[in-house]
Amino acid sequence: MDLPNKTLPAALRALGLGLLAGAAFGTVEVALRLAGNDDPSVARRGLALLRYGALWNALLGASLAVFAALLGRIAVGNDWRSAREGGAAVVIGALAAFVTPIVGLLALSDRLTRSSAIIRVCVLVILALCAILVGWTVARRLSARPAGPAAKWVLASAHPRWIAVAMTVVIALSTWLTLRSQSRVVHAGDRSAAPAPVRAAAGAAAPDVLLILVDTLRADALACYGAEADTPNIDALAARGALFEDVYAPASWTLPSVASLFTSTLPSSHGLSDFGQSIAADQETLAERFGASGYRCRAVVGNPFVNAPAGFARGFEVFDVYSQEVERTLFAARLFELSLELSGLWRDPKRSIVPWFEPQAFPFVGSRLSFYVEDRDINRRMRDYAWLPSDRPAFLYAHYVGPHTPYLEHPTRLLKSQPSLEEAHLTELRARYASEVEQTDAAIGDLLARIGAERDLDDMLVVVTSDHGEEFLEHGQFEHGHGVYQEVVHVPLIVAGPGVPRGARVEGIAQLLDVAPTLLDLAGIETPETFAGRSLAPLFADSTEFAAGVALCEATARTLTPDGPSFGIVSRGWKVIRQRARDGELRHEEIYDLEHDPGEEHPLTASSDGLPPEIEELRAQLGALEQSVRIRSTSVVVDGEALDAMGYSGEDAFEPERVPTAEEVRVFAAWTEALPQDYRPLVVPVRFENGKLTVAIDPKAGVEMFREFSGEVHRKRANEQLGEETIRSLDFEPSEGTGIDDSVREQLRSIAPSDEGDSSE
Repeated sequence: MDLPNKTLPAALRALGLGLLAGAAFGTVEVALRLAGNDDPSVARRGLALLRYGALWNALLGASLAVFAALLGRIAVGNDWRSAREGGAAVVIGALAAFVTPIVGLLALSDRLTRSSAIIRVCVLVILALCAILVGWTVARRLSARPAGPAAKWVLASAHPRWIAVAMTVVIALSTWLTLRSQSRVVHAGDRSAAPAPVRAAAGAAAPDVLLILVDTLRADALACYGAEADTPNIDALAARGALFEDVYAPASWTLPSVASLFTSTLPSSHGLSDFGQSIAADQETLAERFGASGYRCRAVVGNPFVNAPAGFARGFEVFDVYSQEVERTLFAARLFELSLELSGLWRDPKRSIVPWFEPQAFPFVGSRLSFYVEDRDINRRMRDYAWLPSDRPAFLYAHYVGPHTPYLEHPTRLLKSQPSLEEAHLTELRARYASEVEQTDAAIGDLLARIGAERDLDDMLVVVTSDHGEEFLEHGQFEHGHGVYQEVVHVPLIVAGPGVPRGARVEGIAQLLDVAPTLLDLAGIETPETFAGRSLAPLFADSTEFAAGVALCEATARTLTPDGPSFGIVSRGWKVIRQRARDGELRHEEIYDLEHDPGEEHPLTASSDGLPPEIEELRAQLGALEQSVRIRSTSVVVDGEALDAMGYSGEDAFEPERVPTAEEVRVFAAWTEALPQDYRPLVVPVRFENGKLTVAIDPKAGVEMFREFSGEVHRKRANEQLGEETIRSLDFEPSEGTGIDDSVREQLRSIAPSDEGDSSE
C-alpha cells in the first residue's frame, strides 16, 4: 500500500479504493441476479437493489481497505519487501483475513445459532484470532518472495487512478444493464398473466374498481368501528358509503383468507390452506372475471406470500409483489443476517451476547430481513406500475401491510425494532399497532387523493377490508393464524361508490366471500357459478334477507396450528368453535353468546342452560365444514384416464415387484397432509365432485416413498415438522375425523416396517 501519492495519505487512498471496489462488487452481483430473474416485480426494483448492493458492499470494501492499510503500515514499519514493491502481498493477506472468519461462520452457523452465548462468544473470538493469524502469515510469507517480471509490470501499471477508473466503468456498466432489464419489464406487463379478452360488458359506463386490503387490520382498530383512533380517511370513506358491522374472514391468516376473497370460496374448496399450496386451477378469480369483461386488472402487493406461484396473479395484467428473496440472497444481506443470528439480536434477543442490549429491542432491517414493506412504497409502486388506464375501466388491488408485525415507530430507522411479544409489553405493543393502523390510513388517504385528482371518486367503486385481525393475548396468543376467535376473524368492510347509499351501516352477517360477488353485481357483471358468496347489494335496500346469515371460519394450517385445526361458525349473535387434535379427536367445543359476551370470555357448552334451539343447527353445519376439510385429504379415488395421460398404466408403465393397489394409494394420499412439502407433488388433484377427491398419482413412487416415510416414523427419525402426534400415529385408535378406518389401517401396518425388520431395505 506504499504507492506514491503526495496528496492523500495511504489510509485515505485505501479507503477510497475499498469503497469503489465494494460498490463495483455489489452492482455486479445485483446485475447478475437481475439478469437471471424473470420476476417483473424484482426487475422494477432494479435501481433500488443496485443502491442497496452498492452501499452495503461499499461499506464492507471500505472496512477491508482500512484493515489492509493498517497491515501495510505494519509492513512498512518492519521493512517487508511487499511494502517496497507495491503492497500486493498485504492486499492478499487482508483478503485472506477477511475470508477466513466468513468461511468459518458459514460452516458453523447451524450449530452456533443453537449454542449458548458463551460458546458463541468463544467461537467468534477464536475466528477473529484465526483471521488475524492467517492474514499476517499470508502477507508475511508472500512478502518474502521477490516479485517476478510479470508481477512487477502489473504493480507498475496498477496505479490507483486506473483502478478507480476501471471500477467506475464496472459500476456504470452494471447500472446500464440493470436499467435495460428494468425498461423491458416495467411497460410490458407481467408475463405470468395472459392478455384478457375484451367484451362489451365493460362499456364506457363501467365503473373503475379499487379494492384496498389492509393486512392484519382488526375491525375494532378503526374509529368508524368504535375505536379511539385517528383514522380520518377510512372514516370519511365509510361516511360516503356503506359500513358492514359483522363481517368475517374465512381464515385467521393471509393466504387462505385472500384466496377466499378472490375466489369467493372457503379454504376447504379453493385448496390454499397452508404454505406451499396454490389456488386450485378450476377456481375462477375475481381478477379473471373482471379481465374477461374488459377491465384492465393491476395489483401492487406488500405481502410476499401473496404471489404468482400461489395463484394470486391470475387475471392481472400487472401484479407487482414485493418478494424478499433477491435481497436475502445478496452477499451483504446474508452476512448481516448471519451476524444477527450469531449475536442473538434477531430471533432470540434474550440470548444476546451483547450484555447491554435490551431484550425488547428486537431488530429488523428494512424489508430484507423482516416482514415489512412501507405503505408509502405501495403508493409509489401503484403510481409507477399499476395506475389507472385511459382506454378501459380498471380493477386495481392495493395490499398494504403496515399493521403486520413488526409494529414500528415512525419515521422508521435503519435498525427497526419493536418490543418483544410478551405480556409485560402488551400496552406498548397495542399502542404501536394502533400507530401502524393510523399510518396506513394516511397512506390510503394519499392514494385516494391522487386518484381523485384524475377521476371522480364518486364514480369509482372503492372497497376497504382486511384479511384477518390480530391477537393481543385475548385468548393467550400474539399475532394471528392460531384460532378463530373474534379478534382474528372479525374484519372491517367498507364499500363506497355508484349504487351504494351514503352513510349506511349494515348489521347483517357477511363474509369476505361476499366481496367479489358484490363488486361484480355493482359493476353489472355476471357472477361465476363457482362463487359461493352472495352479493351484499340487496342489503342496501333491505337487510332482513341476510339477517340470518352464517359465517364459517377455519384455521387448519399445520405450520400455524400444530396442535390441531380449529373451526368456527357465527349466526344470529351466536358462535360455535371446535378445536381438534391432528388425529381428529375433539379437544373442546365452545359456544358464545356474542351479544352479551363479545370478547368470548365465558364459554358455554352444548349442555348449558338457555341455549336457543338453532345452536344444534349451527353445530351440524360446523360438522359439515369439518367433514369437507377431511374429505379434501382422505377420500380418494384413482383416475385411470389421468394415469394413462401421465404414462402410468399398461404393461410397460413401470416395473415394480407388484402394482400398488388403489387402497395403498388411498393410504398414501390420506397421509399426504402429514408429509413434508417435498413429498406432496406426487399427488396431483384432478377434480372434486360428489364428496370424492380424484387424484392422479405415481403409484410406484408414491408407495415406495410412503414405505420410506413410515419407516422413518417408526424409527422416530422423521422430519421435525411431523411432530410427536404423527410419530405415534401407528397407534391411533379408529375415530371419526382420522379418515383412516380399520381396513386402511391394516394396509398401513403391512407397508410399515416391523420392530425387528430393517426399514431401509
